[in-house]
Amino acid sequence: MSQITLSLSLIIICVPWGNISGELPVESAVQVISAVQRQFRSGCVLILQTSEETILAQKKNLLLWKLLAGLDMQTAILQYQSFNYSFQCRRNRPLFVIFYSNNQMLQKIAAKTTSTNARWLLFLPKSNSLEEIFDQVNIPLNCEFLVAQREGEMVQLVEVYRVNDTFPLEMNLVGNWSQKRGLQWTRTPLYKRRNNLRGFVFRATISINDPGTTVTSLGNNQYVVEGFLGKVWSSLAERLNFSTQFLKPRVQWGVEVNGKWNGMIGVITRNEADVAIAAFSMSPFRIPVLEFLKLIMVETSVLYIRKPEMYWPNWTTFFSPLKFELWLCVTIAALILSAGLSVTSRLSYRYGNEGPRRYTVSDSILCVYASFCSQGQDSTPKSWSCRAVYLTSYLVGVVLLAAYSAALISFLAVKRTVLPFQTLQELVNDGTYKFYLASGDLLTYFR
Repeated sequence: MSQITLSLSLIIICVPWGNISGELPVESAVQVISAVQRQFRSGCVLILQTSEETILAQKKNLLLWKLLAGLDMQTAILQYQSFNYSFQCRRNRPLFVIFYSNNQMLQKIAAKTTSTNARWLLFLPKSNSLEEIFDQVNIPLNCEFLVAQREGEMVQLVEVYRVNDTFPLEMNLVGNWSQKRGLQWTRTPLYKRRNNLRGFVFRATISINDPGTTVTSLGNNQYVVEGFLGKVWSSLAERLNFSTQFLKPRVQWGVEVNGKWNGMIGVITRNEADVAIAAFSMSPFRIPVLEFLKLIMVETSVLYIRKPEMYWPNWTTFFSPLKFELWLCVTIAALILSAGLSVTSRLSYRYGNEGPRRYTVSDSILCVYASFCSQGQDSTPKSWSCRAVYLTSYLVGVVLLAAYSAALISFLAVKRTVLPFQTLQELVNDGTYKFYLASGDLLTYFR
């Protein structure tokens, strides 16, 4: 089945030097090239010539290069037979300039227009017909290939392409250039000019596991694709005038195994399908072999684990409502209050402000502990200093008891699920869980 060759193009300017003087002066050709270069904001201009050109043609190429360089353009002359089309300018895509001499040269150039790094412009003599020149030349759908041809006092700029190598040549007039008015460019964007695929039939591979599509079999290798991505594809088919032949659904999206891709990506790389209708993650492994559409959704990967056993409290649970630092602060506060009670008791006894009872260190610790537990005392000290320590101890005890009781009841009433790990590395080190991943692209992230 025929298929579309997806390749974004360069601008090649093909001008028959033998006809420039009769058809278009060199100075006018330079102005057309300059106008097109500014329109596309190309980073540089590259003039392609053949090794069979005459000395006169080569001199005229040098003249053209000199005039373009005089306009502060980065310009070079290259032999198209040995030229690498992956050439890059310092900024933006290059503008290639080639002068037409025969159909064989044009066919060889068109066979190499699979690069997305440049654009093309072809100068054609007035006497030549576009249909005849491009009869055996395939210009891909996503290739911006311009043909400049003189028509009276103007130079017409026509873009040419084919939906497929078996489809007729498509021609759109995109601009006119004249000495008086300069370049007049169409206001219709590129994708609106190429929004009709003339009923082309895409071979599409699909997956039965893709969450963005729902595949229904009608028998006899006939399938209906619905779901979010299925609706998006159907809308594109209606707007762009194409149809789809769905291939047998695949299970996997595709990973590379021993240098070969499987799943839907394998179908694409083996040229068995033109497009894959599924939600693919744009991984660095796939970018060299696939062309992705713009991002339409954000993917989130979730790890599900078996619910662990419930956490049952033990004797250490009674210390869990408060952190270790807080328990340490409570202990230090109790010791300080005990020391304060013992010191104030001794001083009060010495100066006759206290009764016959004196609080030793052990007595003070037990009194402060009792106040923390909201327990009363068998006697009340007479001195205000001892009473102040007592009051402080009871206030601290009331606040501590309220906070601890609420936290303990909540801690015991709510059943918590405690995970034995927090990261993937801890999951591997734990060893109590078996890790399972569906075969596919996501598995490669964990290898």
